[in-house]
Amino acid sequence: PDTDELDLVPIGPIASNREALATRIDSLVPTSGTPLYSTAKNSYNFLKSSYDPKRINAVVLLTDGKNEDPNNNDFNATLNALRSGSEGLSTTPVRLFTIGYGKDADLATLRRMAEATNAASYDASDPQTINKVFTAVVSNF
Repeated sequence: PDTDELDLVPIGPIASNREALATRIDSLVPTSGTPLYSTAKNSYNFLKSSYDPKRINAVVLLTDGKNEDPNNNDFNATLNALRSGSEGLSTTPVRLFTIGYGKDADLATLRRMAEATNAASYDASDPQTINKVFTAVVSNF
């Protein structure tokens, strides 16, 4: 399908995706053209719409943290959309964990996005640290 978003592994339990995810992460190369804001909102909204209280409902967004989509460049609207879904102890809480990947990662933007959903943001600006960072993210689950 023609999309700007890339799922590294299918949505599902981390236990069944851990090895495939590690393999895919090891082969990543940072590129440009990221539709960061729409990807964050779409992923977040998808999980909210398919919320399952028996599961961990979280998005892990691995990115350089730069929005390069000229058609969707309103950062405040993105933050408001993420906040509106998590305010007031939502009955369908979804957290958006962010990982800044690559030497020029915009860590401040990613931190604000994660905080909007009561999640954490991680620094993998040195690609050699990605496995350690991923382990830290998964420890939240």
